[in-house]
Amino acid sequence: MGFYYTSNMKNETNNVSGLINAITTPFNKNNTVDEGAFKEHLIWLWGNGVKSILIAGTTGEFFSLTQDEKMALLKIARDIFKGNIIFHGGSNVLKDTVNLAHFAKDSGADYFASLLPFYLSKLPEAGIIKYLQTISESTDLPFIIYNFPLHTNVSLNCEILKQVNHFGIKDSSADLNLIKCTDNYFIGSDKKLLLSHAEGGIGFVSARSNVRPFEYSRLSDLLKTDNLVQIKKSHLEILGCCEKFSGENQIKLIKKELTHTLKGYPEYVRLPLV
Repeated sequence: MGFYYTSNMKNETNNVSGLINAITTPFNKNNTVDEGAFKEHLIWLWGNGVKSILIAGTTGEFFSLTQDEKMALLKIARDIFKGNIIFHGGSNVLKDTVNLAHFAKDSGADYFASLLPFYLSKLPEAGIIKYLQTISESTDLPFIIYNFPLHTNVSLNCEILKQVNHFGIKDSSADLNLIKCTDNYFIGSDKKLLLSHAEGGIGFVSARSNVRPFEYSRLSDLLKTDNLVQIKKSHLEILGCCEKFSGENQIKLIKKELTHTLKGYPEYVRLPLV
């Protein structure tokens, strides 16, 4: 089902596990990407223990980025960031996704991720499988399938995963039953990350780690030990962060907090977010 992979790019981490930071995309007041703020954020995250990032995910407002902007973000990150880079290129235009998969390989990404096709509901399972197979066959980067049924109207199941060659899944549905269906399960939930770890999940993807990277990195390291007391204590700290940075305005709240941490970081989001 999955496959092993060694990056051609030199980075200072091992295969991806534990914390994956879903990095925000900073925008200037004139609505362009603030590349300087993005670089500073990358450096700060690395300095606070973050070893893996997801570029152009939901928290990165991929839905508001052009293809050129996504590619520019990857180039900057590969020049700056020493760890694992997961590049999300999901799109309803399959050709665009395949093109981004090729670009990701050529530009030094370590993993390629894609959402399931979205907007259409009640898609035939055969179409979903062929769609994902096409992406998987278009790249020799490890392929991570991004499951987010709340927004795509499509959900992964074990039968789909059996028929698509993939490295793992990033699961924002937090359906722990999917752990048994993939080699590498990454939960998209801070609240359920301990449950996922106990069931065999190997990592977690977090938006809130943008503003509390040290705390999330510490928990990620603790999960490699058997110190249950410290693990639970660390997770309780993170649950407090969950309360502060939650809700429909989460991306804006995270960016607002970053303005207090990184001097000059812009708090702007792109429409339709406000």
